[in-house]
Amino acid sequence: MAEVGSIDFQDWAAMLLQLYYRWAVNHNHKVYLVQESAGDLGGFKHATLEITGRYAYG
Repeated sequence: MAEVGSIDFQDWAAMLLQLYYRWAVNHNHKVYLVQESAGDLGGFKHATLEITGRYAYG
């Protein structure tokens, strides 16, 4: 099993970030990257998106 914070988890975080970003854009929401912490060899250790728009929370 991969360790927390490993490259696999950083890549997974990057894929999730891209998924949420594309979903928000496709639903005409505004997306702001509030903060990010890049991974050692790619991906992200931490990222925060702010998504605003009608029914963005639900």
